[in-house]
Amino acid sequence: MANLRKRGPSQWQAQVRVCGYPNQTKTFNTRAEAERWAKATEVEMAQGSFLSRANAQTTTLGDLLDRYLTEVTPHKKGAEPEAIRIRAFLRHALAGRYVATIRGIDIARFRDERMKTVTSATVRRELIILSNVFEVARKEWDIYLLNPIRDIKL
Repeated sequence: MANLRKRGPSQWQAQVRVCGYPNQTKTFNTRAEAERWAKATEVEMAQGSFLSRANAQTTTLGDLLDRYLTEVTPHKKGAEPEAIRIRAFLRHALAGRYVATIRGIDIARFRDERMKTVTSATVRRELIILSNVFEVARKEWDIYLLNPIRDIKL
């Protein structure tokens, strides 16, 4: 069941509560957006296809990279070169963004920016590492997100 309530002069909060699923709450600028989201979420829950996106909306790419650097990278044969690339990526502005907001176009901009300073092979290696970070987060860390690297040409 969805509940809508006005939050301040120009925001609406939608809350969906369905037995067997965690409560889902999100704030919108208009009532229509809140109603659309609530209905879509209820339908997903009713069909059994609902996946909570809360983790992806509160986790930054930098958080994922840090966790990957400590949990996955040390067990690889090429751990040191990969760690250097991850630390370099942590300094990029994209690392501060929430993973739910990162799209293929953002990655394409990063790729094009890097192509101006390094070779295409280096960019490909960086994108492969980044793609693996997204896949590990999705498969092993229970963070529902789409891999934006799949949407672009390496």
